[in-house]
Amino acid sequence: MLQLVPLLFVGVVANAQTFSKAQLQAAAKLQGIDPSQVEEALGQIPNDKPQKAVLPTQVNTTAFGQTQAKVKPEKNQELPVFGASFFNNPKIDLQPQINIATPQDYQLGPADELYIELWGAATQAYTTEIRRDGVISIPGVAPIYLSGLTVRAAKTKIQRSLQNIYAGLGSTVAAEKVFLDISLVKARSILVNIVGQATTPGTYNLNGFASPLLAIYAAGGITENGSYRNISLLRKGKKIKSVDLYTYLISGISPKVQLRDGDVLLIPTVEKTVRLTGNVYRPARFELLGEETLSDLISFGGGFTVDAQRDLLTLESRTVAGIQVQNIKASDFDKLQPSAGDKIEVKALGSDYLNRVIIEGAVNSPGTYALSDNPSVEALLQSSGGLTEDGFATRAQLYRQKNGKIENVISVDLNSENSKALTLQNNDKLVVPSFVLLNERSNINLTGEVKKAGNQTYYPGITLLDALLAAEGFTANAQPAAVEVYRLALDANEESQYMLYNSYAFGPDLEVLGDNPLLNPRDIVSVRTNPDIQPISEVRISGAINKPGTFVLERLDETAQSIILKAGSLTSKANPFGIFIQRTVGLDTDIQQKIAGDSLSTVALQNTIKIPVLLEDKNPVTLQAGDRIVVQVKDPSVTIEGAVLNPTAVAFSRGQSLRSYLNAAGGVQSNALKRKTFVVDANGTTRGTKTFLGIKFYPKVNEGSTIIVPQRAEEKRRMSTQEWIGITSGISTLGILINTLINQ
Repeated sequence: MLQLVPLLFVGVVANAQTFSKAQLQAAAKLQGIDPSQVEEALGQIPNDKPQKAVLPTQVNTTAFGQTQAKVKPEKNQELPVFGASFFNNPKIDLQPQINIATPQDYQLGPADELYIELWGAATQAYTTEIRRDGVISIPGVAPIYLSGLTVRAAKTKIQRSLQNIYAGLGSTVAAEKVFLDISLVKARSILVNIVGQATTPGTYNLNGFASPLLAIYAAGGITENGSYRNISLLRKGKKIKSVDLYTYLISGISPKVQLRDGDVLLIPTVEKTVRLTGNVYRPARFELLGEETLSDLISFGGGFTVDAQRDLLTLESRTVAGIQVQNIKASDFDKLQPSAGDKIEVKALGSDYLNRVIIEGAVNSPGTYALSDNPSVEALLQSSGGLTEDGFATRAQLYRQKNGKIENVISVDLNSENSKALTLQNNDKLVVPSFVLLNERSNINLTGEVKKAGNQTYYPGITLLDALLAAEGFTANAQPAAVEVYRLALDANEESQYMLYNSYAFGPDLEVLGDNPLLNPRDIVSVRTNPDIQPISEVRISGAINKPGTFVLERLDETAQSIILKAGSLTSKANPFGIFIQRTVGLDTDIQQKIAGDSLSTVALQNTIKIPVLLEDKNPVTLQAGDRIVVQVKDPSVTIEGAVLNPTAVAFSRGQSLRSYLNAAGGVQSNALKRKTFVVDANGTTRGTKTFLGIKFYPKVNEGSTIIVPQRAEEKRRMSTQEWIGITSGISTLGILINTLINQ
């Protein structure tokens, strides 16, 4: 089979139709071809990259036919043809199911493979294939001609032939009786011609169980102008059946017809197409037959949606004079037979409220209510459960709307009988404000070491202890003996600002150790942090260390050297010149604010720095919380970079000079700044070349170091005398020209 696949594809890859790799593999599956063989035959095809291919005009297989390009909609056509999307779906698998009971009306032919089983007084089984001459061979009996017979008729004929060697097949005695059954093991391939309004007409090689639906799918579906409901099945030049695909597309019932070798499917041009738009579940262009009515059309569209206007539709019909519009009542749905080209629109129900009033704000049950049950402000208040405790009764507003817009606002005093008797109108909205929300002074604020910091609602009589309880008490780091209250007061310039009012003491469990004052609106309560409680500071050490992990900083002056001792010192593989501290630092607050205000900035608000560590450093760096100490493994090499003839890496040799390493890189280039050569150790330490009394002292090279030779900057070339003369002459000529123009 693998050899056949390339031969079939050779004829198709050089033409115009477009197929993706996924489509070709799906097509191969329909024909029983391993999709991997398709990929092997075509070579490495990028996934979903279209390949150029076209169907052969003769003896196509479903492997090619079902992968045709999608049906393109007509220009300026807003509605799809109903059913077209089914044939445009590459994921549909219409492979015939042969692992089911063999249909008794299946017509046998050459290449069909049968399984014949006998049981009872005698047991035997035969597997045989119908030969080209239409017969099967069973040992002990004459050839049996089966071509053209149904499975049911073939069973009877085989049973008569086998009675010569199995007498029990015709016996009526139970002990002697032999039973026989036949089933189809493998169906033959058939050639079916698809003509007319198919996307790709041609001859297709299909499975013997193939249905008209599969055959049309193999041909890429139906064109924009093709009929889905009047497909003719021709056999030996005569029409034997008309196929209506709507029975499957709408009801899921496959056409009950078996294709045979040599059949022709003729897809004619559609005669009547009607557009159904608006509030139906399947708006599309539908094909109508004979005397089908508007009710049938609505049924094809899946029926009305929940918000559809069901009793009155709009019909647009094309006439010689122009487009005529008429309204169709529900009583006429079963009578009206739409004409070709008609457009029926199902409109939505009105979305305007006809009988509602709304109440919001400080009431017990805000929401929407029926105007008929709440004709007045007083009735609406009663329905909403009345005002809450913080309801501002004298400052309610009634918003009166018209055509979806606020027409005017009426101030309402809910304590006034006249206001409560005010008659409401449709879409009125009554808003009752809360004095807590209106009064800016009705909040207090808790900050610092409390479990629930932030604003709290002020109530008359609230004490400092009440506020601390509402904040769920102190945190573990709090200093209960220093709870401070700040209050607005006038300063020396008679300007209002917060000042410390007093400090109060509490126990860890909120025991009052002194006064428990009443709070004022807008007071700020601050709970200080206990200075004796220090947060836990941790650092990590990793790499070539005996005990890597996390360590707690026990002192404020803890260093990397002390942590290395705690971690069991370096391993034998550690590079003593490859130890560094990795620290995350933040930018200055002003810089952070500037960056945050720049929407185009890509600068990070935090940065990671690398701090070298030397084991014998007399002034080591003090560690900070979150630091990470990295101990690198020995690197037995030295890297030479920059202005050398051959940048490279060579083996480290203890005591070898920097000059020797430069020579190993072929020496320096002519533009090298050799006197500026510097060495970077594995931990990031940088050491440069020093000069004393004209003598250069090159830095020491350690294991894992990188030697960098800078390059001399290019000098700007000076202009030659001829170039200066040329520029001067040009300027003089320009001056003469300008003077001439002025004097004219």
